[in-house]
Amino acid sequence: GQAQTNLGNCHQIIGQFRPGRKHLDLAAELFTAAAKAVARTKQPENWAFSQHNLGGIHELIGLRHRDGAMLKKAIKAYSSVLEVFNSQGSPLEWANSTAARANVRAALGRMTGEAALIETALADLDAVLEVLKQDEHPAEWASARATRALARRHLAEVTGDAAHLPAALAEFEQADAVLAGLDAPAERARLQHNLGRTALALPGGAGLDRAEQAFAAALALGRRDHADYRWAESLTGLGEVALLRGDTATARAHLSEAKAVLALDPASAALERCADLLAGIGA
Repeated sequence: GQAQTNLGNCHQIIGQFRPGRKHLDLAAELFTAAAKAVARTKQPENWAFSQHNLGGIHELIGLRHRDGAMLKKAIKAYSSVLEVFNSQGSPLEWANSTAARANVRAALGRMTGEAALIETALADLDAVLEVLKQDEHPAEWASARATRALARRHLAEVTGDAAHLPAALAEFEQADAVLAGLDAPAERARLQHNLGRTALALPGGAGLDRAEQAFAAALALGRRDHADYRWAESLTGLGEVALLRGDTATARAHLSEAKAVLALDPASAALERCADLLAGIGA
């Protein structure tokens, strides 16, 4: 079980940064086998960790492919973890799994248009940030803060209320200020990308400059030589900024380059978005 978990972790890390489902599917198979090898009654903590791994891989596949069934599996797995860990006895484990479940709930709420699901996620994240202390667990605190910011953006998208966006941007900035002092380039790249998407959502093009800065920062932190998939997502963001500014030549160049990478994962939501933008400018 431990060997399967270790190998699964390797495949999941590779799959996070590369196009295609091969590594993600292998990770899911390995984590599933590892979970079956652990008895909850005899090894409750190890069983809980195996469930957290399952939640993580189902979450990643569900988000990348807009697969609601996978997201529901992730919620179920994270909820299983919380049957073992609580905020009093295991605050860090509880906080990590609660925040992860909240992220999936918010994403599923965005996908289905259920604002109540996103509001539940926000309430869970409020509870997490009451338990986590920034000075004791800076990385986990920053992650939870960024997750809450993302949930606020999802709520703005579902409700059409842009009033949630300034608070989301402020939380992303606070989280990034903490991560800047840590060795966490991948986490910062993901945060900057989400910050860029949030700034892009501000009405009237008010956030175009901030979005461009954030996407450029994400590209610098997640270089193509080790993060093809995320790099291409942020390049798509820069293409969208150029398109909104009326610079179709730059937009076409960015989006075409991003599409060439994303095409290696034909079912991904990022490829569909990129292709739609290119189609809109006749490319």
